[in-house]
Amino acid sequence: MKLRRIISALLAIVCLFALCACGAQQDDQSTTTTTTSPFKQPENTGVTVEGKSVFHNIDYTIYIPTTYDSNVETPLVMALHGGMQGTSATTDSRTVFADFIGLNKYADEYGFIAVYPRQSAENHFYRVDYWNWYSQQNRADDEPKALYDIVCEVMADYNVDSENVFVCGFSAGAAMAEIMAVTYPDVFAGCASVAGISYKACGAVDSVTVQTMGPTKTNDELAQEIVTGMGDKKRVSKLLVINGTADVMVHPSNSTAAASAWAIAMEQIDSNVKSGGKSSTETGISGVEYTKCVYANLNGEEICTYYSINTMGHLWPGANEGVSLDPFYSTDFAFTGGVDASKLICEFFGLDK
Repeated sequence: MKLRRIISALLAIVCLFALCACGAQQDDQSTTTTTTSPFKQPENTGVTVEGKSVFHNIDYTIYIPTTYDSNVETPLVMALHGGMQGTSATTDSRTVFADFIGLNKYADEYGFIAVYPRQSAENHFYRVDYWNWYSQQNRADDEPKALYDIVCEVMADYNVDSENVFVCGFSAGAAMAEIMAVTYPDVFAGCASVAGISYKACGAVDSVTVQTMGPTKTNDELAQEIVTGMGDKKRVSKLLVINGTADVMVHPSNSTAAASAWAIAMEQIDSNVKSGGKSSTETGISGVEYTKCVYANLNGEEICTYYSINTMGHLWPGANEGVSLDPFYSTDFAFTGGVDASKLICEFFGLDK
């Protein structure tokens, strides 16, 4: 009887040690499975930092929003400046376009990274900081490839939500933005074009004619260019078009053609896309009227939408005045009526949700 009691006591002690060892092992496992983000967490947020590399003479800056957390996937917006907006006598040329369109305040508000490539005058025949949108229109061309490489470099360093990468631009930058959306549909989920031109509406020979007078290709022909340009990576992506009724540098018919062609192309890519929609005229900022026309939607979501700003010339609505001063045209590219384009772009991309 005593022997049984001794054996039972010994077994109880063994079990107790086994439980303690198991608990210790579980504790060790719980600590070893804890991982840290492989992405950098900057010491300061709400700041602009320089890009690491220069691709095809194109450098860039990155705005890290105040909300950035390296453990959380963050959307990204690439913004492309217009001609003569990569340099400035009045502001830091590295941030002139960012200061001009005021996108960074929305990056803080909605939580996305903003990337600003800066074209080099070395890349242009006339030695101006002008995107070669009429000759660099294919995925493998130098400028589109350089802009793609910039996105890849940013995504390697920061925790970017790859499903929410967008591109926008003004004037020549708008034309290049649509080129990026077409040639890299696997990267960009949407594009916003302010005073731009449809993809492959023209080439180097007829660029000025099309720019000032409108496209010579039909909407169906432009749509086919888009579908062909997307290639085997084609998918439905979003396009927002904004232009002024008084734009003499980029004829407004370029914008209506761009929207029409995009709607046709998206419907060809996915039969669930429905082209055509409602049009309405509203009174906007400073009492300036604008007309909104939805060209295509998918399951009730706007896929292609055009805003026509009454009386506006070749300008960016809602931009900060006195920042982007073109020394050639002696023009301030800001317009203070109708809509705030930067805010509208964020809303169209769904970054405010």
